[in-house]
Amino acid sequence: MLIDNINFLRKNYRPLREYFKDHEEELENEPVSVVESKSGHPTLKIENADGEFFIHSKYDPVREAESLVRKYADKMNQYQHVIFYGIGLGYHLHALFEQHKHLTFTIYEPIPAAFNYFLKKRRLEDFPVGRLKHLLVETSTAVRSEFLRGFANQFNVEKVLLVILPSYERIFKEECKVFVKEFKEKVNGKRSSFHTNLSFEKRWTLNSLMNFPEVLKTPNILNQIESNPFKDKPAIIVSAGPSLNDEIENLRFIKENKLAYILAVGSANKALINNHIVPDAVCSYDPQGHNTLVYKEIIESNNKEVPLIFGSSVGYETVKQFPGDKFHFITSQDTIARYYLKGGKSFNSLVVNDAPSIAVMTLQLLFKLGANPIILVGQNLGFKEDKFYASGIEYKRRKNQLSEKDLQSAIMTIDNDGEKIYTNQSFLRMKEDMERYISLANGTKIINTTIGGARIKGTDYQRLKDVINAYLHGQKISDWSLKENKYNLSEIKNRQQTMDASLIQYQQLREQLIKTLKKIELYRLNIEKDQAEQLYVNLDKTFKNIKNNDFFSTFIQPMVRVYMEINSKKIQSVRFNKNLKQKNNTVVKSFSKFLSECDNCFMSIMKYYIQMREQIRQICEC
Repeated sequence: MLIDNINFLRKNYRPLREYFKDHEEELENEPVSVVESKSGHPTLKIENADGEFFIHSKYDPVREAESLVRKYADKMNQYQHVIFYGIGLGYHLHALFEQHKHLTFTIYEPIPAAFNYFLKKRRLEDFPVGRLKHLLVETSTAVRSEFLRGFANQFNVEKVLLVILPSYERIFKEECKVFVKEFKEKVNGKRSSFHTNLSFEKRWTLNSLMNFPEVLKTPNILNQIESNPFKDKPAIIVSAGPSLNDEIENLRFIKENKLAYILAVGSANKALINNHIVPDAVCSYDPQGHNTLVYKEIIESNNKEVPLIFGSSVGYETVKQFPGDKFHFITSQDTIARYYLKGGKSFNSLVVNDAPSIAVMTLQLLFKLGANPIILVGQNLGFKEDKFYASGIEYKRRKNQLSEKDLQSAIMTIDNDGEKIYTNQSFLRMKEDMERYISLANGTKIINTTIGGARIKGTDYQRLKDVINAYLHGQKISDWSLKENKYNLSEIKNRQQTMDASLIQYQQLREQLIKTLKKIELYRLNIEKDQAEQLYVNLDKTFKNIKNNDFFSTFIQPMVRVYMEINSKKIQSVRFNKNLKQKNNTVVKSFSKFLSECDNCFMSIMKYYIQMREQIRQICEC
């Protein structure tokens, strides 16, 4: 290893230095060698069971690298960061950075023996290491998993380009395939999370605020119903997929004979009620205002026979208009209930994690309630006979019959009988999330009865009529007994007083932040380095106090989470910038926009905050 590389790794990546030091002899014995190309530049040769392969051209590696970089030339300006998967001797890195000096980069080398020769032949500091964010060598699969877990949160995934050395795709086909698959999953997951947060972050807070008085007046389904009737009892999650049509008569038999609890999720209530089957409860968590359309028939007929189990961040219109008994559960998106009701580990165990579908959240509920077995009906997670829903379910915004657009974006998956069916990315995310929770449910039997539905890992596939004979014969479920809400009203009253004080403190901290920003803006042209550093110390301190403020963290921060993430990345990008003018402009602009966004959120909720405070006072004094 070159002495310069030893020093660089020792200073910046000590674990890597130790790895190559400890494994030097082992790596030397790997079937990797340096050979001279026809042009005189070194290339790497690798031998495996399939023969001999060259990492770079055996004729002219430099020209080959320039040709590779030209393929990306037209789109490089839209990217900020490049992940190089496999670098060989780094010819393409050198060619890329000669033309695109704005890029930061990550080196990910899956073949330690190849990187061992890189360190012998090329100086790391001949590359723009000032812009190197990560240097990783896949010494174990844990390196890959840990990196991919963290990178999506560190970078704007829309601005990241993955560059794979073409020879690696040929020689290390399986390794590349695994990396690309995991990379895409993380990018898609982050993209989905970003758009979900962007769409609902303000709604989640508004709903939680508006619903909180109802939370105080209704039982928590997880610990405030008499003697937990679900414990070791069968429960059926009925979803609205087209296969629900196949099970109407079986569900009628189960209901009439009280063989299992029937929980209708989403639009499934329409199909059941249409067929004169009254579910034991409907479950809801959708934060959107039009969620009331899902329960239109129940609301318009003033049907009080069906109870609602609602997530505390559900669209407040649904809670307000629903005519029947109500039970609640606290969702992970509800920072308001978390503040007012918090009680350590016992409270945390009652929180249900947000998920892509109400079926997944209901599954979590039933795990916590101890239901066993849990039976899935109508959980298609795909299309059947070009239908989206079961019969009798139709919306203006979402027709039951698949459109041409639906079919164009459809992808294939395997159904319960091993056949290929069409699905979409949204359904696949729901399926993966459901599989994740099922994998954690030790000792609970999950039966999927959905004919023609997507195969869900961790479930047993059985026809519902067979499930009745095998598991529900002789079972009798009991009626629910309402129990009074048990939240500590005295403690909630105290927390409200603390919150009012935090509101005043938040306004004071906001003014401090504005004053500091004005000073930075005023002095931005003539500011001395020491002055600038002190102002930035003040700015960091005030911003930290704002983030720790109860009012901000409970009401404002959840409404600006996307902007905070973007803002944080912008500030990080100039944190060590020596150009004070450029740094000051970025900081002032970013924080000013951030404050403006916070002010808009503050104004939008204050009326409802005052209403909630008054309702809390009335409830606590009863």
